[in-house]
Formats: sequence, structure tokens, C-alpha cells
Amino acid sequence: MTNSHGVMMQLVMKLNQVKQSLYRDFGFTAIVTGIFTEIVGLSLDAVLHIHDETLATREGLFTLSNPGHLLLLAGLLLIVAGTCLRIHWTGVPILIVLSGAAVLGAGRITFALPAPEHSNAITHAHGNEINVSWEHLREIDRMLSTTQAATAKYRDVNVALADGYKHEGPSRMGEGAHFVNRQILDAGVFDLTHPTFLLYEHKRDWSYALVGVGWFLPKEPRDDAPPPYFAPLAAWHYHEYPPPGLCIWEDGTTNRYDQTACNSQGGRFWRESPWMLHVWLYRPSPEGIFSMVNSAVDGFQRTDVFAKGE
Repeated sequence: MTNSHGVMMQLVMKLNQVKQSLYRDFGFTAIVTGIFTEIVGLSLDAVLHIHDETLATREGLFTLSNPGHLLLLAGLLLIVAGTCLRIHWTGVPILIVLSGAAVLGAGRITFALPAPEHSNAITHAHGNEINVSWEHLREIDRMLSTTQAATAKYRDVNVALADGYKHEGPSRMGEGAHFVNRQILDAGVFDLTHPTFLLYEHKRDWSYALVGVGWFLPKEPRDDAPPPYFAPLAAWHYHEYPPPGLCIWEDGTTNRYDQTACNSQGGRFWRESPWMLHVWLYRPSPEGIFSMVNSAVDGFQRTDVFAKGE
């Protein structure tokens, strides 16, 4: 009888050792699986947020309609369960229930199932709205068509030169070269068929490609109300030049002269430029037809025009 009792005790001890070993093995597996699930959940959540910038405004810390959050929660519970198994605590189901209840009680889990179209839970994300009517858009389109019909001949830069347009200033990346008609500039009026300047891309083979047109209009000091033409879509702008100012000669060369020195040499002095507008009629601009710059325009610099006095 004593021997039988001893055998039973040894069998029980052996079973306990096996059970403890299984707890440790299952616990380790659960922890590793939980960590891997957390990584997958974080990655998936990041991808979802990249593709939907408004997602963060529509969800809580754990939103179970977000599969990334669901994986994060599952990974957390696996890690907790695995830790409990590793320390041989068998109240794992109770701990899981209590953990879930604690998070729910904190009000941080949002069951954001897709709402029906009539639901008040729908959120909206709006960009900047522009108050412009269909009739106004048609009028702007008509104005642009009129300008394009009148300036298409300037695809040949020699025609532009013959009509009084001259290259002034450098050729810049995103802007190209400005060919200014000083007679139109001095008149200070807005004429759809006679833009103040033409915009050319100066190519590396020394040829010119017409990419756009533009206007200069007078600007009074401290006058920050842009001209109304093409509003509200147009990006009328102006430049302020640091002291002493900018001097522009008729041949297109420029330098930083003060007004007295500039006038004495027959130049045009600008401390502040007139209002100006670029319209990219002949080279579609990724930034928009009225954008200040056009990233599709190259800026090969002229080497036959140098600043006076240098």
C-alpha cells in the first residue's frame, strides 16, 4: 500500500512538471505570437492612416472596425495571457475578461462600424471653398480663350520681338524668361489681347518656347487689394526688393542701384514691383494655370546678359 502511494505521488509530481512545462511553452508561444500580432497591427494601422488622412478624427484609441486596432488588441491579450502562463497562473480567462472590461470601462474603445448614409455619425472633411458661380467660370474661360487666340502667334519669339516684347531679367526655374512690352507696361491697363509680358522657356539649344503670358498693373504703396481680373482664381502678387532696390534697363539687365543712380542711367527703379499675374496658357502647370510658378518650366540661364556695373 505504501509503495502504491509513493508511485501515485511520483506520477502526480511528474504530471505537474509536464503541466508546468506546457504552461511555459504555451506562454512563450503566446507572447511571441502577441508581439508579432502587435507589429502587424501597427503596420496595418499606419498604412490605413496614410491612405485616409481623416481617419484619426473618426476613431478612438482602439476602434474595432479598424483591423489594425483589432490586431493590436488581440496581440495585447496574447501577451498578457502568455505572461500568466509563464508564471503558472491559470486564471487566464478571468484576466482576459477583466482586462477587456477595464479598457471598455475607460471608454477608449470605439465600435465604429460603417454608418448608413442617413446616419448623423458621418463626418466630413472639406478643403478651402471658393465662392465662384458656373457663369463666372465660363466668363474666365472665355477670357482665357480670347488671350490665347491673340497670343498664339508669339510661339515664334521673333514675332514677339517685332511687336516690342524684350527679354528682361534672368531666366528662372519655374518661371522661365519674361519678355516685357514697355509700351503696354507704361500704359498700366489690362487688355486681354495685349498682355504686358510673355513667358518663355529658354531651352539649352538657345531656342525659346512660349509657356505663358502675364500682366503688370500699377500698385500703390500699402495697397494690398489685388486687381479683380480672373478673381477669385487668379494669384495676383508683387515683389518687394530689399534696399537699395532693383534697377531694370531697357535691354533687360538689372542691378541693385538706388533710385537716384538708376534714374541717372536711364533705368526703371522698383522698390516694390507692380501687381503681376502669370497665366500658363501654353505649358500646363502642376500648380495650376494661375500659379506664381510652374514646376514644369525649366530655367536655363542666359549667358549673354549680365548685370550692369559688374
